[in-house]
Amino acid sequence: MVIFLTYGICQAQFPGRDLLRGRSHVEVPFEYIQGFIILNVDFNRYLQLKFIFDTGAENTLILKKEITDLLGMTYSKKISLIGSDLTNLVFAYITRNVNLKLDNSGRVNQDILVLEDDLNNLDNITGVNIDGIIGASIFKNLVVELDYKRSRIIFHDPDKYKGPKHGFESFDLQVLKNKPYIQCTTGIGDNDSIDINLLIDTGASLNYLLHENTHEDIELPEYIIPGQIGTGISGSLQGYMGKVNFLKIGSYQFDGLTTSFQNLDSSIIDNSVYIRNGIVGNKILERFTVVIDYPKQKIHLKPRKLIFNKPFVYDKSGMVIFAIGRNFDKFYIKSVIAETPASRAGLKPGDFILSFNGIHSRFLTLESITKNLSKKPGKKIKLLVARGSEKHRITFRLEDFLEKNIK
Repeated sequence: MVIFLTYGICQAQFPGRDLLRGRSHVEVPFEYIQGFIILNVDFNRYLQLKFIFDTGAENTLILKKEITDLLGMTYSKKISLIGSDLTNLVFAYITRNVNLKLDNSGRVNQDILVLEDDLNNLDNITGVNIDGIIGASIFKNLVVELDYKRSRIIFHDPDKYKGPKHGFESFDLQVLKNKPYIQCTTGIGDNDSIDINLLIDTGASLNYLLHENTHEDIELPEYIIPGQIGTGISGSLQGYMGKVNFLKIGSYQFDGLTTSFQNLDSSIIDNSVYIRNGIVGNKILERFTVVIDYPKQKIHLKPRKLIFNKPFVYDKSGMVIFAIGRNFDKFYIKSVIAETPASRAGLKPGDFILSFNGIHSRFLTLESITKNLSKKPGKKIKLLVARGSEKHRITFRLEDFLEKNIK
């Protein structure tokens, strides 16, 4: 998750050990939806909530203040956060000694943050009620294993962890403010190899993001598309999409990679933010079994054989679709990128999707729509949309509209 905090919260000396209940490790199941790791959380012994697991967030956060208001929880301090667009400030309250429990874990008492206003649209882009974010304050003293194949997070006691098994490659990390950073190399346009520092961010539902004004050799590709590249606590994240020649993590190389680009505003961000040049998100991390050893500042990666070399996919229609309604079974077009198949077909922001390739919207999920819009170029898409009191039948074909960018 693209979240930057302007403060710190005091916690217990070894936060996270209570998760283990005295055992060497615990396995916590998760749902993997729209590129987000979603956990069930027992919140303060009263409510069953859903949180995103986020190695890119320093602290744990409640997105909806009505939850803590309903429980009569008190707030000790109001603080400011830098929003996901790295420009706007948002505000949150600290609430103390909150009891949290993940599936199969022990209970942990934590000071957490509560957003003053819920500005994010995570519910709409996942099709799931998202109540909060599990940040690294809970697991920063543990070894964290991400098993995307089995949809499990395994939290290990670092004193009992014997190291990764066969097939892993190990790399050094730098952990700052609970966040893990890794050295990588990338190639863009005529720049053959650029050394960069990337945040490992399980809260980012993307491949790879670069901040082009954090390194003199990082520049926008010749062919880019402006639009929404993500979301976070302050709402939609705007930037550009393009393709880079490659990203290399150790011996693992990804060629022709769809990449998001964002320009940082140096007037509002503390200098410490510039430790990073970008983000590695879940769409790359999911191709590995990932072990983050926070105490030893190491990461261990093992490629998943069946998906490691699969082509990266992205939405080839050029539109952003939101799910709304009590059951998230109504879908509307939030935005349309210019000069893409959706825009040329005449689709407009605010159009409601009544049927998709002949299937009524009540039988669809946001994930099924996204999957179909990410298929091979040339696939025909047929929509029935409502625009005000009118209905329109619109047909177009998917197109790899970023392909012009690769050398």
